[in-house]
Amino acid sequence: MPKRAPRPHVWRSGPDPLRHQQYRAYMQQRNQAQFRKEEWLLDFDTWLALWGTDYHRRGRLADSLCLTRWDLEDSWHKDNCILMERRHHMQRCGKKSHEDV
Repeated sequence: MPKRAPRPHVWRSGPDPLRHQQYRAYMQQRNQAQFRKEEWLLDFDTWLALWGTDYHRRGRLADSLCLTRWDLEDSWHKDNCILMERRHHMQRCGKKSHEDV
């Protein structure tokens, strides 16, 4: 079956490819939070504003940025979200999980 061509005229984010990529990243993060039973109170525009001009620094490398929460027990909302290098986020999560053991 041939691969379908992009259809930007039906994208919820509009026809801009970068905004479409950002919207997909937003939906993925929101869906992962919901899967983990974490309350998600961010809309797309707020999520994008939290990234500001650093969106291009997202990634899976240690010095890439990720959007995380100050208080890992609180919900995902504007006042509880921060950008942090992935290495520091992983260290925080590792300490939290070790404390629970």
